[in-house]
Amino acid sequence: MDDDNKLKHNAVSKLVDEWTKLVDIDNKEEQLALLSYRSDRTIYKEAIIKNNPSYILGMKNSFLGFHILDIPFKIIKFIKKKFIKVAYRKDCGINSGKVLVAPYGGMFFHKQLIKKIGLPNELFFVYADDYEWSYRIPNIYLVLDSQIEDIDISWNLKKISSPFYTYLNNGSDFRVYYSVRNRVYFEQSIVNNRYSYSINKAVFLFFLFFYRNCSNKSRYEIFKKAVIDGLSGNLGETFDMGI
Repeated sequence: MDDDNKLKHNAVSKLVDEWTKLVDIDNKEEQLALLSYRSDRTIYKEAIIKNNPSYILGMKNSFLGFHILDIPFKIIKFIKKKFIKVAYRKDCGINSGKVLVAPYGGMFFHKQLIKKIGLPNELFFVYADDYEWSYRIPNIYLVLDSQIEDIDISWNLKKISSPFYTYLNNGSDFRVYYSVRNRVYFEQSIVNNRYSYSINKAVFLFFLFFYRNCSNKSRYEIFKKAVIDGLSGNLGETFDMGI
């Protein structure tokens, strides 16, 4: 649990029940983690509805979750949400399902799992280390009936029209630098087409450039430095306020 997580009623008992039900997974102590649901992170619910565990990370070879082939689908989704008012499926008839990665907050696992996959990478310093660590877990199941809530809403979950605006205007320089640097570094371990990844990165940075203005110019430079450091593997406590 993170220090800003609040358990809802029966959250832990629901996880215990789900752990007991998953009888098809051998050696659960070393192979399984469960995850409580946070209603402000609907992408996790969407992942199990779509039966696509990797949906959280975006399409394969995405850059920070951005992929050019995903643009038409996002436009359609935006139109439906903005104008057609399609109701989100709250009662999907699904209680649990697999996800590929998970945040620390709400995770439930046996201590043997740590002995099996090791500890988080301390060189990440802060941010995105939960994705890198949880990616090593063979099976992660999101349990919708087990719920927690964040006392403080994450800076990158605020309802803004695009990630380009968010990265250049929300949060602090410190948060943006480490979250971007570490996510980019993590992505290098899961990319299987460098050419596709490079195109997505170039298009993302192209769009980001047009969100730059006088008030966020320094943030733009910090973002670029974070990308460079992530690609080169320059980890550790490297943030310099003088960037």
